[in-house]
Amino acid sequence: MPLHTTLLPVVRTRQAVFALNCYCAVMLALYAAFSLDLPNPWWAMVTVFLGQPPQPLVGAIWAKAFYRTAGTAVGLIASW
Repeated sequence: MPLHTTLLPVVRTRQAVFALNCYCAVMLALYAAFSLDLPNPWWAMVTVFLGQPPQPLVGAIWAKAFYRTAGTAVGLIASW
């Protein structure tokens, strides 16, 4: 068997782009935390990692996010 099919993982373009986006988001959050002179800037990095979904947002996830946001807005308006 060829080595590339048994031992090395296949990196797809979509996965590589998602990983690059995660890295850029973490570095931007860290830069902002250092710029604001926060006492614990590493919390910004942790927040970015925990706040991101495990896969890119596709399909029905956008509809679910819209309905949650709309429901929150309706609830806010109704509570006034």
